Amino acid sequence: MVFINSEFQDLGFEFKDKPKKVLAFIGSRKTGKTWLSQLLVEMDPRFQIRSFADPLKEMFAELKGIPVGDLYHQDRKERYREDLVDFSSQIKADRGVFCWTEAYFNSIPLTTEFTVNDDIRFIQELQLLCMFGGVAYRVWAESCHRRARGWVYNPVLDENMSERDLTGLSAYTLYCCTGGGYIYNTKEGKDYVLPQLKQIVGKHFPEPSLDTLRVESLSKLAAMEL
Repeated sequence: MVFINSEFQDLGFEFKDKPKKVLAFIGSRKTGKTWLSQLLVEMDPRFQIRSFADPLKEMFAELKGIPVGDLYHQDRKERYREDLVDFSSQIKADRGVFCWTEAYFNSIPLTTEFTVNDDIRFIQELQLLCMFGGVAYRVWAESCHRRARGWVYNPVLDENMSERDLTGLSAYTLYCCTGGGYIYNTKEGKDYVLPQLKQIVGKHFPEPSLDTLRVESLSKLAAMEL
C-alpha cells in the first residue's frame, strides 16, 4: 500500500462506490492547471471538471456575500486567495482533513464519464486519489512563464502547505504512486500541451473497444431481465 507509514491511514469513512476515474493536476499557482483542465474537456467530452474546492468556494462566497464566479475568475480569485486558504484550514480543523476529499469522491456520478481535478494540494488528497482509482500529473512551468500569467511571489501563499505539501514529488514518485508523471507547460499555446494531454488520455483513459461495449450492453440487458 502506498503511504504505508502515513498518519492518514484511519480514514474514518467509506466511499459509496469505487474506483473513481480521476485525472488530477498538481502544481503551484499560475502553472496552468485550470487552463489544461479546460483544454482537456474541450478535447475529450468524456471528462468534466470537478475540484476539491468547489463546495469550499460555495460556502466562502455565501459567507462573504460575493458571487461564487469571482472565485473561479482568473484574476478576481487572487484577491480572495489568502482568506480562502484560512477558511479551508478552519473547516478542516473542525471537520477533519478529509472533509473536502470525501465530499469530492462521493459526488462523482456513476457514469462512463471521467473527471479532471485541477486543485489537488495535500498528501492526504494524493493518498485517497491512489486508493480510489486516480492518476496524478504535476504541471511544471518556469517562474518566468508563471510571472507572465500574473504570478507574484507572496510568502503567505507560496510558503503555505497548500502550495508546498506536494512540491517535492518527482515524476518517478508520481509514476510509482499513480502511474502519472509531469506535464510541461513551459511554452505558450495549445500546440505544445495538447500532444501531452492526448498521450495521457490514450494511456490512462482509452476509448472503449467495440467488444467491450458489446459486453457491457449484454450485461445490462441480463441485469434487467433478472
